[in-house]
Amino acid sequence: MTINEIIGSFLIVIGLGFQLFGIFGILKYENFYTRLTLSSLIDSAGFITIVIGLMVYNGLDFGTLKLGFILVLMLLLNPLSNHILGRGAYLSNYHPERQDK
Repeated sequence: MTINEIIGSFLIVIGLGFQLFGIFGILKYENFYTRLTLSSLIDSAGFITIVIGLMVYNGLDFGTLKLGFILVLMLLLNPLSNHILGRGAYLSNYHPERQDK
């Protein structure tokens, strides 16, 4: 294995760890807004680390350029989609702390 493959594999495993711990966090909390925040963090930390690991593992070629384009799109669209979900829930008067269990 080359050094690029070792570093890339390490970054992919770290990204999968972020995803795994984030899923446990989502299952732990019951509040919608907390879950929304955690899903944003999972997407940001886990996905970005995995894609950077794939870019390092792959080396410099056209596939790396495609992965970089996907990463830039994800960095732009992930916060926007989570904001739209949270704002839509807030504007529709969804307040989980006011509901009876």
